[in-house]
Formats: sequence, C-alpha cells, structure tokens
Amino acid sequence: MSLKYQSLSEAFQHQVSTRPKGNALLIPNGTKYDEINFQDFDIIINKYANYWNKLLVNENLNKNSVIGYLAHSGSEYLFNTMALWKLGFQILFLSPRNSGPALIHLLQETKSRILIYDPQLSKISEDVQNEINSQRPQSFNIFQLPNNLKDEKIDHFSPVLKLDENPYEQVIAIFHSSGSTSFPKLVPLSNRYLLNAVGSNDTHEIILSTAPLFHIYGFALVLKYILSPGSIYAFPIVAGSIPLANEVLYSLKQSKAKILYTLPATIEQIYKNYPDEIKTLLNLKAINYGGAALLPQVGEQLVQSGVKIRNSYELVLKKSSSILANIEGNTDNGDYRLGDLFIEAKK
Repeated sequence: MSLKYQSLSEAFQHQVSTRPKGNALLIPNGTKYDEINFQDFDIIINKYANYWNKLLVNENLNKNSVIGYLAHSGSEYLFNTMALWKLGFQILFLSPRNSGPALIHLLQETKSRILIYDPQLSKISEDVQNEINSQRPQSFNIFQLPNNLKDEKIDHFSPVLKLDENPYEQVIAIFHSSGSTSFPKLVPLSNRYLLNAVGSNDTHEIILSTAPLFHIYGFALVLKYILSPGSIYAFPIVAGSIPLANEVLYSLKQSKAKILYTLPATIEQIYKNYPDEIKTLLNLKAINYGGAALLPQVGEQLVQSGVKIRNSYELVLKKSSSILANIEGNTDNGDYRLGDLFIEAKK
C-alpha cells in the first residue's frame, strides 16, 4: 500500500471513490449496530472537519500544528481524528490513563497549542491548561469534544486545503510509550510508517477490536481494516469506556464478526466466568490478543478445545519497528534493536 499512496488521506479517498456503497464500519447504536459505508463515512469526516475548522479558525494555528487529543476510544474518536488529519494537523494521541504531569510533559515536548478532550476528562484537562498557561506566555487553549455530529445538519463538503509537497514523509501522528518507569516517550509517525503498518490484507470478514485507538496497535488495526477492500471494522457495544467480557461476547454475536482483537484479560474472563461461551469463540476464524501475556493454562485449554488464538501485538510491532518515522536508531549504524520499540525522538 505504501508504494501506491502518498498519504493515509489519499488511501482513504481511493476507497471512497471506488467503493462508495461498500461498508467500512459497524458502529454501536444502543444495543444494535449501524452500518457505515465509505460514502457516508466520508460525509461524516467532512462534517467534523468543517466543525473544527470553524472552531479553531481564530487560534492562529499553522498547517502541521500539533493538537493534543485526550479521549476514550470509540467511533467518535476515529471521526474526530480523521477530520483533524484532513485539516492538516498533527495529532498527539494521549492516553486517558496518563497522570496530569505526564500529560503536561507530552504537550510541552510536542509544543502543542491545543488540547481537545472528552467531557469525562474535563477536570484533568482544565488542570493541565492552568498549569501550562502558568509556565509560558503563549496561551494554551482546550476544547471539549462535541456530541455526535454524524446526523447534524453541518456542511459536509470537503474543506479546500493546500497539500504538502511530500506528504509521504510528513509526520501526522504522535503516540507515546506507557511511561511505566518515567515520563512517556514520544513516538512520532509519518504517513510512510502508517501506510507500511497497514500493509496489505486479503481478509473479507467483519473484524471486532477492543484495542484502544490512543495506542499505536489499536489505531493501526482500524486503519488496516478500513483501508482493505472487503473487510469491515466493528467497534464493541459497551456501557463504559472499557469493554467487559460479556459486552465483547454480545458484540461478537450482534456484529457477526469472525475475527477478534482483544486483551488477554478479556479472554481469561470469558474462560473463567462464561465457560458456556467457549462455543462462541470456536466459531471465530481467529482470536488475536496483545498488550500482555495470556495465562499459559488458559491458552493451552483453549487451543486444545479448538480455539484459534495467537499473540498478534508482538508481530505487528516487530514488523513495523524498522520503519519508525523520524526517530533516531539506537545502534552504531542507525538501525533499531528489536527490543527497543519506543525510542526517543530527536530534538
């Protein structure tokens, strides 16, 4: 895919023009799913882009300015971030699990001018704003995410923007490491990296993923499947911000997904608390887990029962570790050691 397109936006617009009525997403609507085809997907993104373009017009932002994004995962997360990309901004993907000092550190390191935040995270966002504004003369503003704009009567024509001369090497996303022992390390990624991470895919199935979009792994998954002809990406139907085992099982049945990406803890909870639902897992073509190790006894029992299960997190990062964008390698010849996936960006 990387040789065919120069940017994620170009790859997405190709899907819109060639498969306008092809389904791209399944998004929760109460206890059911709504199907979103590429034509409607594009209209939704344009609505969000025009909303943010109007709201941020007086912020004196430049093209490629960094905007911090702090929210829980879900379809709204995808719509807003793709809209901000369409406007030419770089996005700093912030985990809602970060502490206030960690958020301040990341926003200052990236020279972010704006923070867009989920209403549920208003207190920490306001605290971050006050602290940053007390430390520097240039104002740092925060904007609350809007409620669902999908069905609002907003201009849905694509905003006219000046494209970069070399978008392939342009950094468009900045993720970060977990920061378990110190402040998180920044991981800036270009169109080149993300297009390579998406790669090619011949899966013609519905994919259900619970991987959060503020993590590289989760966002790479959603890009992989919406940019691959024939596959449909489904968000889990959840009541809160973290999918529970019973919600994952319900979402599998409602979406009719055949491939699942989830956390080991979810698999372990299904095995322990819902043994009768192992038959649901047996109907899947694959279960992919990542983020932690699966209890050996659980994995062994499921495999012996016929469940197709594998650790995909490590494979995805190993595959893409050699194409990290704009990050200095840690060996004498500039390459990357495989064990060091989060390498600090050059100043």
